[in-house]
Amino acid sequence: MANIRAIADAWARAWEQSDSQAFAALFADTFEYRDDQAGRVSRTPEELIAFHRHFAEALSNVKLVITTVMQDGPNACLEWRFTGVHSGVYHGRRPTGKAFASPGCSVLQLTEDGKIAKCTDYYDGAALARQLAPDGR
Repeated sequence: MANIRAIADAWARAWEQSDSQAFAALFADTFEYRDDQAGRVSRTPEELIAFHRHFAEALSNVKLVITTVMQDGPNACLEWRFTGVHSGVYHGRRPTGKAFASPGCSVLQLTEDGKIAKCTDYYDGAALARQLAPDGR
């Protein structure tokens, strides 16, 4: 079975280095990536790369710290803390230069060869939007 710690480290590195190709390489040939807070579902490498690139272009000084890693067979969970600065257009919002911090988790289903077949991200999208709002609301 997959080494979830290695997957977690590669996950964090891809976000911190804004490496959309490395992020997409973590996924199986057939996969589903859900970020319901952002209203996005990706099922192709192109969709996933575009999704990740949007964040990479909108946020700078990104740090993603994996705080907890759990695995039960093919099921895994990464609990994380995501921080950075809103320095580009983010879901239609013009850059504010504001820093943000958001805890969250990614629930994964893994293939036998250690690729991600399914991922659903959970975080407080409303709290994140408040942090990035020019007036703090």
